[in-house]
Amino acid sequence: SQLIEGYRTELAAERMLTLASGRGFAGSITPTPAKALDYFKRMTRRMEAEVMELALDDYPVTEQPSDAEIQSLYDEFKTQLPNPASPDPGFREPTRITVNWLKADFPEILEQEKAKLTDDEIQKYYDENQESFKKLVLPSGDTEAPEDTPEYQPLEDVRDDIANTLARPKATDRVRDAMTQAVDEMRKYYEDFEFWQATGEEGSTPPAAPELNSMASRLGLKSGVIPMVSIYEVDEYELGQAFDFQFVGNQPVRTSFGQKAFRPGLANFSPETILAPTGQDSQFVYWKTEQRDDYIPELSEARPNIVKYWQMKKSAEKAKVAGEAIAADLTKNKQSLGIKFGEDESKEVVETGEFTWMTFGGTPMGPGRPRLSTVTGVEYAGQDFMKDVSKLQS
Repeated sequence: SQLIEGYRTELAAERMLTLASGRGFAGSITPTPAKALDYFKRMTRRMEAEVMELALDDYPVTEQPSDAEIQSLYDEFKTQLPNPASPDPGFREPTRITVNWLKADFPEILEQEKAKLTDDEIQKYYDENQESFKKLVLPSGDTEAPEDTPEYQPLEDVRDDIANTLARPKATDRVRDAMTQAVDEMRKYYEDFEFWQATGEEGSTPPAAPELNSMASRLGLKSGVIPMVSIYEVDEYELGQAFDFQFVGNQPVRTSFGQKAFRPGLANFSPETILAPTGQDSQFVYWKTEQRDDYIPELSEARPNIVKYWQMKKSAEKAKVAGEAIAADLTKNKQSLGIKFGEDESKEVVETGEFTWMTFGGTPMGPGRPRLSTVTGVEYAGQDFMKDVSKLQS
């Protein structure tokens, strides 16, 4: 008891010094003990839940808003950009861009290189590295027993492993050379385009851009276009799901393709590279070819989106009432979503698995900054969702 009391005194003194001196996280103001405990719980307390989506299409609304309601919504939200993670609407038209891209698909290139290997090459590697294919034999424990003749895995059992070993360096070289060539050709055009913009006379024709489809065919790459999308729509495409890591101060921060491609000041035809979202050494090189800046639309143009939002909000109100009735029924009968709706093919109950309110996330350089965790089955899980789930009883 004396030892514990001594620790209590020392910790209280240390805490007092910390609060008095302002020492805290990354030089910020030190949180109160209650706040610090709350932050700790958000990072470490693990939760899991069953979730079931109530689709708004199941609660249709055919009524139309009045002209006064439309005008009121337009006046309130016409300057606000749409954000799918926000409950509020935004009727301002967002910036949209068109992107052309090339992709080095490493798994596909690897298979191409494997197909070029001959039986003699594979047999030669097997013969020269046979010790790598020795079968593991556990010792018998009999110290007097003679050593067994080593056994090796048959060639057919390790053929694909050998093919991967031989083909991977070739595929890596192909990806590197093709991407280097593509970036060089695209950068050369960008320099010509910039020179034309700086020196070209009004009405003159810009230099012809290289045809990326032809370049892809020549270099063994894939090509494609993301047509005039906003930052909120771009993740529907594979390239839109790609991301890099950049340092902000001394912290690695995940930077999405959308953040890179829509950042202010990025010039048209300026080539950039990014790793494919699937990893596996696949890469993209892309450039923006067109941009339409955001603007406030006239009421007539915004009207369809306003009506859609009004009807969606009414549907959400119906869905909320239905959800509350389901929750009350589950509580009354002490049932889970899985038990009640497990055999209902019209409903999908998702088990989230364990998650925390906040997470550091993983980066190639170590832990990143704290951010909201992603939750299986819950799109745009926000602070309200995390707060509500953390209060639920098992």
